[in-house]
Amino acid sequence: MKSKYVTLLIEMLESPTAHSPEKLNQLTEETMAFFGEMKKKMDSPDEAVRKEAMEDLARVRELLEKKLKELAEKTGLTPHQIAAFTQTMLAPQKQEALQSFSEKVQGVVSPVMTKA
Repeated sequence: MKSKYVTLLIEMLESPTAHSPEKLNQLTEETMAFFGEMKKKMDSPDEAVRKEAMEDLARVRELLEKKLKELAEKTGLTPHQIAAFTQTMLAPQKQEALQSFSEKVQGVVSPVMTKA
């Protein structure tokens, strides 16, 4: 599963403060498309399609956990400290874009993860 979403996500995780609000908006769009597709797969009557969605979601989760662990090891910070630090390092415009991104994604991700 090497989707545009995963590619953008990796890019953002490797350098979270180096991206424009436009790049964050692009990631928002790709995230919503990805989880929209996952929702369709989870709603499928075909067990194989649902299983594929579960595997895709598990790979994304593993990727996020791996990148966060790598960042924690490099910085000596906990995941919560990293999140707090990242937010304080962002310009107000980027903080607003990140908050908007988080809210939009949560609205799409929550229903999919509830089914998983």
